[in-house]
Parts: sequence; C-alpha cells; structure tokens
Amino acid sequence: MKSSEGIFVFYQSQLNQLLTEQKKLRLSAAKIGWMRLIIFLLLSVCIWLGFSNNPLFFIGALLSLAGFLYLVKIHLQKQFEKELGEQKIKIIENELNCLNYEPGLWYNGEKFHQPSSFSNDLDIFGPYSVFHYINRCATEK
Repeated sequence: MKSSEGIFVFYQSQLNQLLTEQKKLRLSAAKIGWMRLIIFLLLSVCIWLGFSNNPLFFIGALLSLAGFLYLVKIHLQKQFEKELGEQKIKIIENELNCLNYEPGLWYNGEKFHQPSSFSNDLDIFGPYSVFHYINRCATEK
C-alpha cells in the first residue's frame, strides 16, 4: 500500500467520524431547542399564574428563567462545536481533493505567475503548482 493511500484512508476515516459527530450535534441541538420552548412556555404560564392567583408561582418563573438561560448557554456551546466541525470537514475535504489532484480551497499564487520567468517552467505558481499543493493557509475574511 502506498503512503498516499494510507493518508487517503486516514482522511476518509476522519471525515466519516466528523460527519457522525455533526449528525449527533444536530440531534442534540434539536432536543435543546424543544426543551427551551417548553421551559419558555412554562415560564410564561408561571408569570401569568403569579399575577392572577398566587405569588409563589414567581419562584417557578425564576427557576424556569434560570433553566432557560442555562439551555441557551448549552445551545451556544453546541453551535460553536457545530461550526468548528464544519470547518474541520471543509479542511479534510480540501485535503482529499488535493490528494486526488483536484483544485483546492486555498489561493494558488496565480498573482505571482509570470509567463516569461523560470517559475513557468517549474510550475511554482498557478493551478496544480507547487504553491497550490503546499499552501494551507488563508487570511481571515
């Protein structure tokens, strides 16, 4: 087995693992969303009953509010994990594309390509060039 095949298998397994994690994150985000809705409705009912019947319902409203805010915090953490996973998937797919000699996501140095220089003979800049295959960085947009 060639080393590039081993690398391809490694990236493919990492991609499958990340896709599985993304699916789990989507399911947990949906559950948290439903729980937030239920707690918000409970909060509304406790406030309404607190004004109309018994002031003790305000304690339930405070507990519901605390639970709601806690679930919002968890949702934000899950959202961050989801976005991080999406970026990892994007990077791994780019690496798989480069292993298959397909264009990558990153800049290929086309701006520096000069047809009259030696860099044209050596394929240093431009599509499918050395720069294209070793560049793994991007500027934050």
